[in-house]
Amino acid sequence: MSSQEQRDDLERQRWKQFGTWLRDLRVDQARTQTNVAAAAGMGIQSLASLERGGFRRNDDGPWLVPNPKDETLISLARALGVDPEELFRRVGRYEDRPATKGSRRREDRGAGRLLELEGRIAALEAELERMRERSDETERRLREAGISIPGETERPRRRRVPG
Repeated sequence: MSSQEQRDDLERQRWKQFGTWLRDLRVDQARTQTNVAAAAGMGIQSLASLERGGFRRNDDGPWLVPNPKDETLISLARALGVDPEELFRRVGRYEDRPATKGSRRREDRGAGRLLELEGRIAALEAELERMRERSDETERRLREAGISIPGETERPRRRRVPG
């Protein structure tokens, strides 16, 4: 077994142990997954995945360990009435976990999406400028033809109320 496979195996074991601890804590409080998930503001499937120590995307797919954000674990700790540091002690903080450090997919996807959006904004701004130029040209032609432009008519004078 390679050192990477050993690290992956240790990480899976850590999450399985965390899941068992989490489920036991919930059961000891006589609470349902639905109740705890709602109190934590998370989905039932997310809580179930944490309690199982992971999930498979499909039946024959690889076992994937969860990687919840710190805010999720804090909400879960509050819902269960335990110190959030206890959860961090068991699974670590988001930025320190191997699944976060080892994967640049989120970072790359975010950077790519940002570039895509910046390009789209630039294209929309250019289109807006072209539309303004067309509007200005249309208004100029209408004035030359003596056609009034809505919104440019003189305001009616206000009548003075005697008194």
